[in-house]
Amino acid sequence: MDEKQLFSARLKAALAAAGVSERPGDLEKLFNLRYAGKPVTFQAVRYWLTGKTVPTQDKIEVLADLLGVDPYELRFGRKGGRHLGEPKLAWSTERADVRDRIAMEQYHRLSDPHRKAVRDLIQALAKDSDQK
Repeated sequence: MDEKQLFSARLKAALAAAGVSERPGDLEKLFNLRYAGKPVTFQAVRYWLTGKTVPTQDKIEVLADLLGVDPYELRFGRKGGRHLGEPKLAWSTERADVRDRIAMEQYHRLSDPHRKAVRDLIQALAKDSDQK
């Protein structure tokens, strides 16, 4: 396999480990929510997934952060003792997918009163679920 195909295989493994769909349209939307530069196209993402191109390093950084993997490992392969797909997150990812991670990042950017309102809402919903 050439470098582009190897990258594609690592990207697909990271997507699977993070619970993210391999569909180019899904990844395009999630990626563009995080990327500060010019949005990537469906075609560009499809090329990443099919091993036709490797994204630039700034895009690899965003992909790695989105998927919770090491950027170097995503780009070049395994290094050291860490395995691709092992999350860097401090909180449990057992039931969390990438949408949950994005929600948590957005939560952390809220003001204190808004974070309190979100916590209160979650507690009320959890209490309601426990009673059912």
